[in-house]
Amino acid sequence: MENQVRIFREKPFGWFDKPIMRYLREKYGKNKKVFIALRATYLALCEMESDFESNAITAFNKTVGTYAGLTRQVAGKYVRLLEAEGLIQKMRVRDSKTGLKSKGTYLRIMSSDEFGKTNVSAPEERGASKKAEDTVSHRVARYPTIRISDHSDTSPLLKKISISKKVSTHKKLKNVKKKNVEEKESGEKADYYASLLADKLGDRKSLSYFKLACRRHNPELLYQKASEIVTDGGAKNPAAVFVAWLKKDGECASSPRSDHPG
Repeated sequence: MENQVRIFREKPFGWFDKPIMRYLREKYGKNKKVFIALRATYLALCEMESDFESNAITAFNKTVGTYAGLTRQVAGKYVRLLEAEGLIQKMRVRDSKTGLKSKGTYLRIMSSDEFGKTNVSAPEERGASKKAEDTVSHRVARYPTIRISDHSDTSPLLKKISISKKVSTHKKLKNVKKKNVEEKESGEKADYYASLLADKLGDRKSLSYFKLACRRHNPELLYQKASEIVTDGGAKNPAAVFVAWLKKDGECASSPRSDHPG
């Protein structure tokens, strides 16, 4: 028989109360999805009580989810259901000096004897339990919640966004994107004509000034005026003549035109 001897780790055994499991199966077994998650949660709690014994458990619902193979939100839903049934008891750790809630939760699983003394299986109470289950189910959100200092089991309500608001937001983003593209194209056009102006007037040192001027005024008209000054041939410093004209009559260069330099 030596080959049948098993080697165990320290404290390898957990336990669960079979009458409690039968009770859960009879009450919730018709809904397979609910019962599978509820059974996994109950067995996880039994294992946790065996592991932690009298020690407090931090991040309670997350730990239950890890043991049960469920998300924290789903685990929290069925923990609350088992609490409502009177099958488990939870007690938050409190600071001995301040009396305020601290990190950690103590767990106690009720035996079938204790449950039998406190539970009355009357039809109306069974209906109330069903209502409690539906209420708990309604509170569960589909998305992860932000953990707060109190480790609240309550999931936040999901904010509903109307279709019209979504469409409006999409249009705003589209308009912003279009505006950015137009501003980029306008800037590139201004820089192009500024370079032409600098070459035409023979003043590359003033390129930054020409770029600014082309952004404030119609760059095509500015280039046309520069060409006229150079073609006239009477100016010793065409760039200075151009700047003087721009300061005096620059407003006339603000009207849009489609002329291009030849």
